[in-house]
Amino acid sequence: MSNIIIDLKNMNEAMQFSEMLAASNMVPASFKGKAGDVLVAIQWGLEIGLKPLQALQNLAVINGKPSIYGDAAIALVKSDERCLGVTEELEGEADNRVARCTVKRRYGNEVEVTVSEFSVADAKAAKLWNKAGPWTQYPKRMLAMKARGFALRDSFPDVLKGVITKEEAADYPTEPINVTPDKKEIIQPLVEKTLDEKTKSLKSCNTMYELEGVWSTFDAKTKISLNNVKDDEKLRIIESDFKGN
Repeated sequence: MSNIIIDLKNMNEAMQFSEMLAASNMVPASFKGKAGDVLVAIQWGLEIGLKPLQALQNLAVINGKPSIYGDAAIALVKSDERCLGVTEELEGEADNRVARCTVKRRYGNEVEVTVSEFSVADAKAAKLWNKAGPWTQYPKRMLAMKARGFALRDSFPDVLKGVITKEEAADYPTEPINVTPDKKEIIQPLVEKTLDEKTKSLKSCNTMYELEGVWSTFDAKTKISLNNVKDDEKLRIIESDFKGN
């Protein structure tokens, strides 16, 4: 039996494929019934080198930030021909433990070595040590993932395109909401001008990476106001990419 290659040629085919996946029991729960999210995840995956089903299994939005599982990130880096090796170590005992990740990358005839460390002391300073969840269940693994995420992004930013690891994103605090009442009669003209400028910045994006980068700079209130604009721009970028392929 020959292999079946999924070849999406236009936006309609992409949407139909996304709707089929969203109705499947084989996708993660966060994508079930959400064809739009499936389509965006597939597009994100294509931009960093993941096939559609790989993207659904390895991409997630954590605390409002698109992210990739650490195991998928290291797979992408190792598959790049410029990668000369990734070494991970854990040294020390108890509170002296330090995770280290070393990445070697070829630049022409030269080799760049990137070393990143994350220690128990670092975790305590970031208020992660003994935090409920993976940090208490798998502390060694979390130390290693921190060191890995930093090293991979520092050495191969062009491969990961700024996407952080899921393990790193999960440690970011959720965005605070400003509950201070607005003085509308004073600031409304300024708000409208600012929203207009931010709308233009969204519409100037040409890739999903650029769009999410601009979006991440907005506060919670702006995101609520411009959410529809962002959705329209997502579809524009995806449709443009399909036309270009």
